[in-house]
Order: sequence, then structure tokens, then C-alpha cells
Amino acid sequence: DIKKLKGTPEYSRRVAVPTKAAAKDVSFAYYQDPLLKKFLKVVTLHNDAMRGEKLMMKTYEKIKAIQLSKGKNVETDPSIIIRQAVENARPLLQLEKVKVGGIRYLVPTPISESR
Repeated sequence: DIKKLKGTPEYSRRVAVPTKAAAKDVSFAYYQDPLLKKFLKVVTLHNDAMRGEKLMMKTYEKIKAIQLSKGKNVETDPSIIIRQAVENARPLLQLEKVKVGGIRYLVPTPISESR
């Protein structure tokens, strides 16, 4: 695409565009998933950033080693396994107060995905 534009005014305009810097919280590809990014932020909140990153890397390595030792027909991607663990630990219902006839009842309601 760029080779076709060479020698035209459009080429000089596109070449002069500065490169944008990466955001502060960008790290390697495992953490592009919003759930894993939030999980990493919780881990780094309770530690300093470098220690949290190292803990996550060691966790990924241990999960991968354990899954590889189990055999052939096993999921070996640590991000899928961590996502599954978080989904399994997530509550499905919350109690909300509903007032009926002067009395407050606690009624279970589903929790949204974002929470």
C-alpha cells in the first residue's frame, strides 16, 4: 500500500505522522483480555507492579507445566484456565432489598457481567 503511494503528496503526509506511545497499562498479549487485565490490576494493587507481574508470570508457568504433565487432551493455555477459574468463582446472584407493604424483603437478583 505504501509502495504505491511513493512519490505522491499523500506519501509525504503519511510518513510525517508521529508514532503514538503505548499506554501505561499495556503489557504482553496474555493481558489483552479485559477480565485478565482486571485480574492483573487486582494482583498488582496488593503488591508493587513488578512483583505482581512476576507473580502472574510464575502462575502462568506453573499452570502450563501442570497441564503439560497431565497428558495430551488437556487445555494448556493458562489465560483460558484463569478465565475459567474466575468465572467459576464469580457469584451468580445478589440480594436486593424490596419493600412490599411496609416490610423489606431480600430478593435474589442476577448480577451483571461487568460486576
